Amino acid sequence: SLKALPFVAIATVVAFRNTCTVVIAIVDYFVFGNKFNTYQVASLAATTAGMILYAIQDINYNAVGYMWLVGNSVATIINTFWNKFYITHYTKELKIQTSYGVSFIQQVETIPIVLFLDI
Repeated sequence: SLKALPFVAIATVVAFRNTCTVVIAIVDYFVFGNKFNTYQVASLAATTAGMILYAIQDINYNAVGYMWLVGNSVATIINTFWNKFYITHYTKELKIQTSYGVSFIQQVETIPIVLFLDI
């Protein structure tokens, strides 16, 4: 999302972050069977409506900025589910890794991405 900031407003970055939350909730429901109560569904619907209204009226629209934000959002969503599988598998099922160990591994996993973006 830092690559997008020269092209879009901070509010656009926030809207895309909210999109991640909604997409993650939808995948969580259909893939993992997690249930949401009425208030949670209403909140997700309100968030989605707000994001759509913002996107339609975005006076700072920039295709390059939106491209960076879409890429960042996809990476965030993939990372969320990768971590969900990984943490569940190693900390709860196998009981061979602590939460500190998982956190360390997650930080090490980001090094290649940071180095690539530094180029």
